[in-house]
Amino acid sequence: MQNFSDAGVDELIEVKIGDALKTLENHGDSIDLLLLDGWKDLYLPLFRLLESNFHNDTYIYVDNADMADTRAFLKTISQDVKYQLTSMHDGKVVLISIQH
Repeated sequence: MQNFSDAGVDELIEVKIGDALKTLENHGDSIDLLLLDGWKDLYLPLFRLLESNFHNDTYIYVDNADMADTRAFLKTISQDVKYQLTSMHDGKVVLISIQH
């Protein structure tokens, strides 16, 4: 968290420590950027849990996009026309944006 302070963005970032499905269960604020870089099998449940907090300018950064569990998540999300997926860094990262 010192890095956030050093970068001058610590007041813009909220870090929650613990089981994400529990710590984010009642998250009510809009989400500008969601970084998915944890247990790959939790990407879809976390995405669905937080989806109501997305807005037109939300970006979801999906790390390890080349892993099997992540590819399954991306296949599911790509079937929803409101999301646009952009592959980056030789397929290791996918950026999901909201279609306007």
